[in-house]
Amino acid sequence: MPNPRSFKPSLEKLEDRRVLAASIVEFNDIGYFFDSNSTAVGRYDLTQLTWLTPITLLNATTGPQAAHVDADGIYVGFGKTAYRYNSTGTLRTHLINLPSVISAIHTDGNLLFLNYSIDLYARLVSINKNSNTLIDTQENYVYAVAGSSIAPSRNTIYGRSLGISPADITYVTYTDDGRFTAAHGDSPYHGAYPSVNRTWVFPDESKVVDDAGIIYATSNLTYANRLSPIQDIDFYQSQLPFVLNGKEITAYSRAFLPTGSVTLGAAATKIFVTGDLVIAFFPESAASNGYRTQSIPIADFKPADPNEPIDPTGLAYLPDWTSVSTQGQVLLLSKAHQNIFRWNPTTLSYDPSISLLGTPSYITYARESETIYVLYASGLIYKIDLKEQKPKEVPFFQLPGQPAGLSMAGEFIFAVDNSGAWRTHYTISPDGVLKHSRDWNYYSKEYIWNSTNNRMYFFRDDTSPNDLLFEAIGNTGTLQTPVDSPYHGDIGWEHPIRLSGDGRWVLLGSGLVLDAQTLNRSPYGLANKVTDALWFAGRWITLRTIVSVPQLQEWTGPTLELTRVVQLEPGSAHSLHRLTSKHMLVISVPVDGIPAFTILDQQLQASSIHIDWHNPMNPKDVDDDQTISPLDVLQIIDQINKYGARQIENVGEIFCDVDDDGSISPLDVLVVIDWLNSKSGGQGEDESNRSDQESVVESLFAAEIDWFSYSDSDEFSQRQVGRSKRLGRSWNR
Repeated sequence: MPNPRSFKPSLEKLEDRRVLAASIVEFNDIGYFFDSNSTAVGRYDLTQLTWLTPITLLNATTGPQAAHVDADGIYVGFGKTAYRYNSTGTLRTHLINLPSVISAIHTDGNLLFLNYSIDLYARLVSINKNSNTLIDTQENYVYAVAGSSIAPSRNTIYGRSLGISPADITYVTYTDDGRFTAAHGDSPYHGAYPSVNRTWVFPDESKVVDDAGIIYATSNLTYANRLSPIQDIDFYQSQLPFVLNGKEITAYSRAFLPTGSVTLGAAATKIFVTGDLVIAFFPESAASNGYRTQSIPIADFKPADPNEPIDPTGLAYLPDWTSVSTQGQVLLLSKAHQNIFRWNPTTLSYDPSISLLGTPSYITYARESETIYVLYASGLIYKIDLKEQKPKEVPFFQLPGQPAGLSMAGEFIFAVDNSGAWRTHYTISPDGVLKHSRDWNYYSKEYIWNSTNNRMYFFRDDTSPNDLLFEAIGNTGTLQTPVDSPYHGDIGWEHPIRLSGDGRWVLLGSGLVLDAQTLNRSPYGLANKVTDALWFAGRWITLRTIVSVPQLQEWTGPTLELTRVVQLEPGSAHSLHRLTSKHMLVISVPVDGIPAFTILDQQLQASSIHIDWHNPMNPKDVDDDQTISPLDVLQIIDQINKYGARQIENVGEIFCDVDDDGSISPLDVLVVIDWLNSKSGGQGEDESNRSDQESVVESLFAAEIDWFSYSDSDEFSQRQVGRSKRLGRSWNR
């Protein structure tokens, strides 16, 4: 593989964009190590991986505070004074004395820039390198460019503001002849992101990043992405970032998602990426050149190993989050054990757990794609595909700020962080593309999606007085302005937030019921507070703890009359879940601390889950609506398209296994189609519109199923083609 440093855009004209620290710079595959306490300049050959003879700066009495190297020489700042040396340090030319300490030096062809920004001011001078004469000066109030870096092709110097709140990333521009222009300023965000001190321009100059890891587009300083906090950064093949942060070096993809990391034995101060190696430098007074080095092969940067999976059978733990998967598994997060446990309601036992990389801050589940999304304190979202044989975390999306919430909004991932004004809400597509964001928003302990009206419901738990709000989200993920209730803290806003089955009503933990459209309070509510609530079989079922005993309550009718109470084993109430249309699950934590799972039927009687994929009373009535119609065919096709033809093992809600052979396959579809074709009335759909419906079904079926050649054998087999879940049929001899 060629040395990545062989790519240098016009080194004679442009400054090397890898000036990564004021005292350590790189030019032409040589690292130059400046020490403010020494007149000697250490040199390290990044190709041969060896130290070269140091350079001694002529007539220097101390080391420089700022330095830069290019093809025309060595440029240094001794406090307020700038000098130019030849490449061997044996010839020195005085350039200028400035009013304050020089903090950074940059070059662009025959232009030399000295940055002495201080307090609120951007202060720079430009010098003609050919004549060593002053070209122009710049002084801008409020737009200091501290920790600066340069994008020569854009004629722009980037930095950070000083002495002002909120802090921001800033820029100053100049003409080709070195004169500063009136174009200067900051980003559109004005303190939305962390206040930091350094910047680095990417090799292609399309982006600039600061030491908080926030990446901005150089064209307009709009947010582009985020890396981890940066102590130093370099690029593999001028494209892939490697970030040093103390003892940790992390490799990133082109999408700026982490691909692997290496933990060093001690904190390094500098890294260079050269060839297939990352070279880390550690200050060490006993070393002859003042630094110890460590070479790490690029191949060593691998994803972190998760913690060991735990069998939670008999384990005392408090679930931090629970959900039920599309396939019927009960998902339970234990932050303390860094595992997602999976309880199977058909076997009444745990399936293999999913071990995590760490302790997540938030978690959510996407039913359509069967994907868990896990959000860590770093702002990095991982996804876990439950369709995989061994599900594991894969980096998905990086939030710019500290996370404050995670949920699903239809197909979109809905995330919240503390960047921007107040809080910022985001919608992210399933392929990891940011669709929209809106700040001046709110934190809530939970965000509940209403698929009926495409609204997200939440409290403003970080604001007094509290209130209930909704935020409409369009089909493209666009977030609308939040709308709050008419009450503004006049009534009790208590979690949880739950929705009725038709999406018309919002039930709160306080027992209050509100209209989901208007957020007006209903005159009918519950008589007490609840821990959780579930709309099940046409009425509200709630859960609470009374004197250390979990209690279920049933509320029926338009007036929400309390019609039934069920006591559970002593302990504490946890949560309610719908397993099937006929079964619900109660999770409680008895006094021994081991979570208990109670399955109830529609009459709140103890029940059990069988694999209800087959309808014994009327096998071809797939959706159990007492009618056999093309809709039953579509139900099976939808299952096959989503999950493939398969043996059935988990909880079923619709009776797709028409032929009762323990699997879902195109044969089940054919059984219903053949029956529809053979019947002219009675049990089936009305004859008047059957032919049109069958035509629609058969055309849809043909579009989704690929049929292969067959013989006259009765033995059927199917195969799944790739990820598209398209099926093929073959008859075996």
